[in-house]
Amino acid sequence: MGNIERGMNMTRETVIQNILTNYGQYISKEDVESMVDSGKEQGLTYDLIYLRLLVKIRMIILKLTIRYF
Repeated sequence: MGNIERGMNMTRETVIQNILTNYGQYISKEDVESMVDSGKEQGLTYDLIYLRLLVKIRMIILKLTIRYF
């Protein structure tokens, strides 16, 4: 059963690890850490920070993809 079925309960480290594992070619570790810390300062949970980062990164990838076609 995956995180979605169980309900996500991420930590700072799992957010950073998952983002870098899947999108490390698009974003640096330092940038991910900075965005995670910024989200936490805004009072967001790590689950929400992760989902927001996914949306932002995927939007960037989509824009880059569209640009090259």
